[in-house]
Amino acid sequence: MQKYLQNTILLFIFSCFYACSTSSDVPLPITTANEEALELYNTGWYHWGDHDAVKQSEYMKQALKIDPDFILANLYVVENDPNKRKSFRDKAIQNKNNGSEAEKLLVDMFIAGREGRTQDRIRLGKKLIEKYPTSSQAHVTLGDAHNVALEFSLAAENYKKAVKINPNNVNALWRLASQHINVYTNQILLPENKQDKKLGIKYVDKMISLRPEAAVGYQIRGNVDRANSNFESAKEWYDKALEKRRVTDRPASGLLGVIAHNLVFNGEFNLAQEYYDQGIAEGSTGNSKASVAIFKIQSYLFNDDYPGAIRVADRVSKDLGGWGLSKVQIVNGRANVELRKFLAYAHNQQKEEAYESLMLRKSYAQQAMGLMEVDEVRQRDFDSMNTRMEAWYHILFGEYNEAENKLAKLHSIVSNIQSPTALDDHSAMLGMVHLFRGDPKGAVGYFNENINTENYQYYSYFKALALQGSGQEESATEIFRQLANYNFNGLGISLVRSLAKQRLEKS
Repeated sequence: MQKYLQNTILLFIFSCFYACSTSSDVPLPITTANEEALELYNTGWYHWGDHDAVKQSEYMKQALKIDPDFILANLYVVENDPNKRKSFRDKAIQNKNNGSEAEKLLVDMFIAGREGRTQDRIRLGKKLIEKYPTSSQAHVTLGDAHNVALEFSLAAENYKKAVKINPNNVNALWRLASQHINVYTNQILLPENKQDKKLGIKYVDKMISLRPEAAVGYQIRGNVDRANSNFESAKEWYDKALEKRRVTDRPASGLLGVIAHNLVFNGEFNLAQEYYDQGIAEGSTGNSKASVAIFKIQSYLFNDDYPGAIRVADRVSKDLGGWGLSKVQIVNGRANVELRKFLAYAHNQQKEEAYESLMLRKSYAQQAMGLMEVDEVRQRDFDSMNTRMEAWYHILFGEYNEAENKLAKLHSIVSNIQSPTALDDHSAMLGMVHLFRGDPKGAVGYFNENINTENYQYYSYFKALALQGSGQEESATEIFRQLANYNFNGLGISLVRSLAKQRLEKS
């Protein structure tokens, strides 16, 4: 790096992420050795504003070919291969002291976030704001840190400041919208009583007005209608999004998968499978194909068709090897497939088969670890995942003492993570243990405020059972209602949505 600095005239260029266009928006400084690299970087960020990960990655990587030490391109480039992604991020970390103070703070925020040090991430974000108070991107970055810490009001306050500074900051608008309206699976939403659906739609409509040729705004509007079970109206928005995608002659793999989700929830299951297959076929990368394929497996779980889910899962596991993925991506992909097979077998009470898939998932994950450079965080996440899956297995098959032993181990792994959600899985699973042992009142206390239908659909179902068993029928029924009408394709909800419907029908 020292030689690089000596032989290169650094261009310390002030530019704005996401194509900022207002004179009052003071951009964060970007250090690069080449103006062309900077232009490519900014183009990549523009496409990221359209949620186009493929184009973002394409332009960022072009910038890195010109300037391999480009700090922020290394920090933000979209890369699905875990080894390549780590290489990029490590390069950003190695070079952070050779750039501006803003770049160093952004890299340090990334490190804090990865390690689960949420308050450190917020502290660093505040320092960024102190130095660049009129940068819309600085406020978005701090807002993200608050959002992860579940400090919703402070997050919204910063997103709104970003929009005030730069009304064209589509990323700030997107984040404001996604606090209020459910537009994708497992986003961090405000508690339901604080959501304002009309306000959320207003933010999305502003995004569309700023980027009328981008498919993403129309897709989000379709997601809003889907969330409200307005499936036919959602189809119209998705058609508009697909039209925008086709005009640019860009693959529409993910959007075709979204259209398929809408059909699943509208009862058009067979047609949905055609769209999933089309989405897989159109995938421009192995990752985009695999993403749609995972959703296809889960679509069968929504219909309680466990043999169907397993049949599709076996086919996907074989197909992964032919999609141009790296070896580590293939074994990681197969671990994800076996996870879904394990849950399909377990919820169908096929114990031996469930255990076999559980062990296969662990084996594939171990193979992936052997193909990666393992650090403390990666090892912690690996151990946490394996322990949580084993606890889940024991819970589903009534082996509660064994489950408690695994949960004690899980607690020892995650208890030092400085995050308000670090212990959520541990706590909720203990709640399930108490519930299944016939202690619904004792179970309720383990389902903390974080366990809600916005963020933990699976655990919320058992929270509702605990509430029902302890005489809180009205609260339980409301959770069942929310789950029965949750129209997004996530793994947890795919296992309990039909069960929630059955509970409503009995009440």
